[in-house]
Amino acid sequence: MSGVQKKVFIIFLAFLLPAPLMVSAQQGQGYTGDIVSLDYREANVIEVYNDIARQTGLNIVVHPGVKGNITVKLFDVHWQKALEVILETMGHEARIDVNTVFIAPAGKLN
Repeated sequence: MSGVQKKVFIIFLAFLLPAPLMVSAQQGQGYTGDIVSLDYREANVIEVYNDIARQTGLNIVVHPGVKGNITVKLFDVHWQKALEVILETMGHEARIDVNTVFIAPAGKLN
């Protein structure tokens, strides 16, 4: 295989990588702390928030108005990035106070 053919083949392979691998490649963009992996299909979003808490050791307090199901597949991403993606997708917001994360529908946190 010539040098040009190798480059074309490598570029072709890059497009075949599954999306979660591409997401995990974006780690390190200002995030610190624990790395999490989430793999859910049509799961109650509160279960997903609780899984983030379990993997990180954080406390999670969820507003009663937080409802809905989500499908999410994230591998080896910083917990803050995973939380941001889920919050944005679900229309929720969070406030972090030391080791406790308060989650509520957008506009409901003080």
